[in-house]
This record gives sequence, structure tokens and C-alpha cells, in this order.
Amino acid sequence: MVFVCYNIHMSSSLSSFWHRIRFGFFVSAITISLLYLRYGQDQITERLALWGNDFIINLSPRTVSQNVAIVEITDQDTQTKSDWPWPRRELAQLVESLRNAGASVIVFADVFGDADLAQTDDEFARGILDNGVVLAREVTDQQVKNPVDTVSPSAAAVGSISPLYDADSQVRRMPLVKVVNDRAYYNIGIETIRTL
Repeated sequence: MVFVCYNIHMSSSLSSFWHRIRFGFFVSAITISLLYLRYGQDQITERLALWGNDFIINLSPRTVSQNVAIVEITDQDTQTKSDWPWPRRELAQLVESLRNAGASVIVFADVFGDADLAQTDDEFARGILDNGVVLAREVTDQQVKNPVDTVSPSAAAVGSISPLYDADSQVRRMPLVKVVNDRAYYNIGIETIRTL
């Protein structure tokens, strides 16, 4: 009698187990269907591709270039000197220091689209002239914001900084060329290489 009860108990446990598995598959199928209806096949595929790309990049070994240096102006720098933006006279002095340290090309990622509040644009223009300085311009589908006219002609090149946002609002790429009103604007990376 105990043996029979044990078998009945086992068969009900197995039955319950299979019911849970079927219920799990059912919930998963409904969830996937709702995600497909919400985002569509293209967005789900794109998000999976982005996740896979990030995963592979994070697994890749890191290489450190001995030829590229990034000079970052931090909050600590602005506390010891002055608030950003600094007068462009100080940026001209920074260019001179970097050139004396052996820099071949100096790239400013800021768009100097407005006149300097300290009115030192002329000094900045003289400081970057013939010093391999690449400046940035902002290019959108509607407009192009260039550096001020006082500074722009002194730069070795001006390149666009126009990031492309992926489906997860992250920036992983930038267009090499952006066309606005039938004019091509090259990426700041291309202009840097050309200047080098």
C-alpha cells in the first residue's frame, strides 16, 4: 500500500513539474510576442546586435597607443584656474605647451561658435596658426555651426562632430561624411588624419 501511494505521489510531482515547464514556455512565448509587437523585428535584432558587439569589444584585449594622448580639462582644472570656457588666450598658451611637448596635431572637440567673452579670439587665432590645430564644427540635418570667423581660417582643418545615436541612445559611431545642402562635411577624425 505504501508503495502504491509513493508511485501516485511521484506521478503527481512529475505531472506538476511538466505543468510548470509548459506554463514557463507559454509565458515566454507571450513575452516574446509582446516584445515583437512593441519593438518590431528590426529593433529587437538591432538591440541584440548592439549587445553582441559590446560584448565582443569588452572581451577584446586593450591596446594602448604610444602616439596618441588625450588632454582632458577636468572639474579640478576649472576650480584651480577659472570656470569653463577659459579665455582663448589660455587655450593658445595650451597649444604652445603641447607643441613644445612634441604634439604633431592638436584637436579641439569644442565648437568655438561664439565669440570669446574675454575678447581674445585674435590671440587664439595667432596661437593656432601653422600649429597643426584641428577645430570642430557641429553638423545637423538642418544647420552647420562653424567656429567663429576670426578663428576658423587659422586652423589647419575643421571637422564635423555629428554622432549617431543607436537604439539604446548610446554613441558608438560617427559618420565619415555628412551632406547638408549639397555640401559634404568630413568627420573630425578624417580631418585629423589628413592634417597629420
